[in-house]
Amino acid sequence: QFAEQLIKIAKEDIERYRRAAEFALKLRKPERAAEIYQMCIDNNPEDPAAYILAGEYYYGKGDLEKTGALVKQALDLDSLQQEALIIKGKMAAGDGKTDEAIEIFNKVIGLNQYASDAIGELAIQEIVRGDNPQIAINHAMKAIMYDGGNARHRTTLGRAYYAQGKYKIAMNSFHEALKMDPENPLINFYAGLNFAKMSDTKFEAKVHLQKAIKDGLPGELAEEARKVVKSL
Repeated sequence: QFAEQLIKIAKEDIERYRRAAEFALKLRKPERAAEIYQMCIDNNPEDPAAYILAGEYYYGKGDLEKTGALVKQALDLDSLQQEALIIKGKMAAGDGKTDEAIEIFNKVIGLNQYASDAIGELAIQEIVRGDNPQIAINHAMKAIMYDGGNARHRTTLGRAYYAQGKYKIAMNSFHEALKMDPENPLINFYAGLNFAKMSDTKFEAKVHLQKAIKDGLPGELAEEARKVVKSL
């Protein structure tokens, strides 16, 4: 309630809506959080950031239809809105449109060379494309240089080294990522795949893969994890 009172004092402060919605989610009130995101848009209909705040929430929930509509509204207001472009790029990547995603992330980097999220996402798409893992490594290292505390970037670097077959070097990146976010199922999954490639870390691989499955790894990845565990 205190956070929502702050909104009434400064209705144009997007960050106050973010904090209020986060409090609602911590209290396990997603319906109230959704109302707060909508309130932010209603009170700031000309601010692209209001639509992105809601868009990030719905993207995290997997509601891509609503996310797409919100991203479009943000870009209609500002076609160069970086956060909106990043979400658009992620959605293209999720649809398997790797080249389109790469083009979008490069556009963001052209607008802001320090946009670590876009650089990190670009690295992931280079891994997916598979032409040259070294390009992905270069991007991932740059993302880490700009945002060293981001476990996702460390994981991406590990994945890129994994794609090169440099499993021992990759292990260092995965260990760093796990220190930052030990409960993340995706980090545990990719770390487990890497550890499974080395004879002296088979047990560690099994532990991380089983944890990833237990903690909600998505369907196809969970199936892959089970196959690897069975083979160990």
